[in-house]
Amino acid sequence: LAASEGGGLVLDRADGYTGVLIDDLVTKGASEPYRMFTSRSEYRLLLRPENADRRLTPKGISCGVVGRERREMFESDLRDYDHVRKLADSIVMTGNGWHKVGVSEIRAEGTRRSITDLVRSGLHLDTVLERIRDRDDQEILGDYTDDLARAFEVHPIIREAVSIDCQYSLYTEKQRAEVARMRRQRELPIPEDTDYASLRWFS
Repeated sequence: LAASEGGGLVLDRADGYTGVLIDDLVTKGASEPYRMFTSRSEYRLLLRPENADRRLTPKGISCGVVGRERREMFESDLRDYDHVRKLADSIVMTGNGWHKVGVSEIRAEGTRRSITDLVRSGLHLDTVLERIRDRDDQEILGDYTDDLARAFEVHPIIREAVSIDCQYSLYTEKQRAEVARMRRQRELPIPEDTDYASLRWFS
């Protein structure tokens, strides 16, 4: 970055553990040798190993440190990820409908559930997709036949990443809201003429 005279790379506590480490050392100091524990991050559900590529590669691209071949590979993987993730949210059936395609781990009732919901309840994404494919019920699949076929062309590592994302989705949605609030508060300016001595409560 210095050689190319580009802008700096800034990682905050929600971008990666490097950001957590730097923020801790700068704002809290270190009275003992610093050790980087994952427990130091309040957003660790967002800082999972399998999503590091999606978190950090866009920052590398914006800084100009990602080559063309690597960028094209990342963008292809991201399209595959988005396709499978959208499919997991789009296929929705009642408990009775899921039983018809061989997913009998849930109750046969009228509550509508998506694939994401099923994965959140403990099933693996590939397990659900394979049962839908093996049943090959056009009445149920409808317009999703081609999308399902394409999902199986996606690399298993990417499908595994989608499965993990679905599993934690309720919790990560809450953490993303917390991150957005943290970043808004961080950008609030403090007036230069603030009289700190007059503040009754300050921490």
